[in-house]
Amino acid sequence: MKLGEATSLLVDLIEIETISKAAMDPSGRWEIFQGWLARNPRWRKLVDSWIESTPDDAMAELLEYAAQRAELPLPVVQAFVTEPIKLRARSAIETIQTLYKERKEIEA
Repeated sequence: MKLGEATSLLVDLIEIETISKAAMDPSGRWEIFQGWLARNPRWRKLVDSWIESTPDDAMAELLEYAAQRAELPLPVVQAFVTEPIKLRARSAIETIQTLYKERKEIEA
């Protein structure tokens, strides 16, 4: 189940990517994303930390978080995460960062 927890985290991240890309309007994307965060509160703190991070730093933080949640050593989680998964996770992180930038522009 520990490895399953790590997999679950990545599935959640891919869901964020899919949902956020489905809505074309920045306000719609924001509302969909906020609804997702409300249903998945364990992500709030991690996502908030990504706002000012580089995608590479956010990815490293995600892998560390996955290792902690799965109670596995970080190298085990890193070995499990294939390049295609890393690319999708990074895309999701970049999408989340874009959502926050769009929201900041709307509120300005």
